[in-house]
Amino acid sequence: RIIAGMLQKQLGSTVPTSYFNGYGEENSNMWQTYKDFLDLPRPLEQQNTILEAAKATFITFENWIDEHELQPQL
Repeated sequence: RIIAGMLQKQLGSTVPTSYFNGYGEENSNMWQTYKDFLDLPRPLEQQNTILEAAKATFITFENWIDEHELQPQL
């Protein structure tokens, strides 16, 4: 909901955000489960792999936005 809200605020309400609301009313519970999983102790190598994957995900989002020329409405 947070990401979907930010996208709609920046890019307008016509931008599809269903990807970020995939679990509907269960979104909050699913995110909490995911965060709890990430908080589990793990070796440093796994921590680094998780961080690199997260960075790659956001770079992919950024590239997609640039490719589709979705710029914030000012």
